Amino acid sequence: MTGNNHKECTMSEILNREKPSSIQKINGTYSKIRYRRHVFAPNITVCC
Repeated sequence: MTGNNHKECTMSEILNREKPSSIQKINGTYSKIRYRRHVFAPNITVCC
């Protein structure tokens, strides 16, 4: 599989799509920390 139908999102694209500010409002700092741990995981690959 060449994967021509998918592209890897840059970190900024992921942040823009997920809207970290709205996630932060869910439960303050705790949700923000969980979000960062998920997004900045090593070797992250996201298909848009």
